Amino acid sequence: MFRSMKRGLTAPALALLGALALGACDDEAQFTAPDADAPEAAALDATALAQAATAAERTQDGLYDAARRERTRNNDRPEVDRVGLAVEFGASSIDLATSILEREGATERQRALLAEAKEKQRAAEAALDAGDSGLAIRLARAACWGALKAWVAPDGVTREEADKVDALAVELITEAAAVVGSDDGVRGLILSWAVAFYTSGHSKIEEGQIRGVVGLWKGAVLAYFLID
Repeated sequence: MFRSMKRGLTAPALALLGALALGACDDEAQFTAPDADAPEAAALDATALAQAATAAERTQDGLYDAARRERTRNNDRPEVDRVGLAVEFGASSIDLATSILEREGATERQRALLAEAKEKQRAAEAALDAGDSGLAIRLARAACWGALKAWVAPDGVTREEADKVDALAVELITEAAAVVGSDDGVRGLILSWAVAFYTSGHSKIEEGQIRGVVGLWKGAVLAYFLID
């Protein structure tokens, strides 16, 4: 698993991507940054990455809110544990980045960044245990983006590196789609989020907007959570 090359989606996953991409059009404003058409440098620096990550988490908040509204209208819809899932997603991001760096090899800088992300995740879990929901979410999200930074962004994210994240997301979403199947509960909901983040991120990358890497990574992490 986690081969660093692009491969085609299976027919069921392609159908899933297509269907969810169409559904995501209703939420296009959530997934499109105001400066989406602005020219971008050859590499995405740490500041731009942090800004894009913040925007992605605002999108995630909107998805949580939509899930809660849907459950209010229909009690058959799954109940979503916003805080618990945020912390679990953080743990998945750490596990995913760790497995990648163990396979590819890591520089001293990458190991240091991953250690920082791991410490944030440990603190997030401690905050969750202590009942501090807000802190738990903030720290888990910092861990998630710190894990991405450790893998591809010590010196800024290039288009080539973004393509690596894209290939990984395709592989993981394909596998997650097979694992989740027709589940229409929380796991199906999370899979739909993964596809929506991937679709948005991939579109931005194709337009030359390297900030799309954050959507690709978010999609990969959510998919990895489903298959881990």
